[in-house]
Amino acid sequence: MIEAFIASREVLGPNGFFLWGALIRVNGVVTWSAADSVGRGPLCSLAKADCAGVREIIKRLQELRAQSPDAAISLFSDSEILVGELRGRWQTQRNSPAALDECVSQLLSLVPLPDLRYCSRKANPAQGLITRLCERHGVREREMDGDRRTVNASERKSV
Repeated sequence: MIEAFIASREVLGPNGFFLWGALIRVNGVVTWSAADSVGRGPLCSLAKADCAGVREIIKRLQELRAQSPDAAISLFSDSEILVGELRGRWQTQRNSPAALDECVSQLLSLVPLPDLRYCSRKANPAQGLITRLCERHGVREREMDGDRRTVNASERKSV
C-alpha cells in the first residue's frame, strides 16, 4: 500500500509566503518527504504551492509505480480545492498555475479517482514538514478561531 500526502500553507503577515509539504508512506513506513516554499507576494498562491507538491509526488509515484505496478496508491490532501480539482469538480481561476492541468492529468494517470481523498490538516502528516520548515525560518503557529494559522516573526509582538 502506497500513501501519498500533500499539504500547503500560507504564512500570514506583511511578508507572507506559501509553503508545501509532501510525503510518501509504503506499507506504513515513510520512504520520502520534502517541504519548500514557492515564494511570496501577489503572484504566489496556495494553488501554486499545491502544484509544487503534486509535481514532487508525481516524480516519486512514477518511480514507485515502475517498481511495483500493482501496488495500491492513495493520495491525501488537506486542500479541498486541490481534491476538488483532481476530481474535476472545481477550477481555480486567479493565481492558478497554467501547468496545474498538466499536473492533474499526470497524477490521475497514476492514481485512480476513488483513491483521491480529503483529510483534515490535523490528520495530514505532511503538515508536520511545513511546521518544521516554518520553525527553521523563525515562524511559529498560533490558534485563531479554531483554525491553525501561521505568523511570521514580524507579527510575534502582536500575538
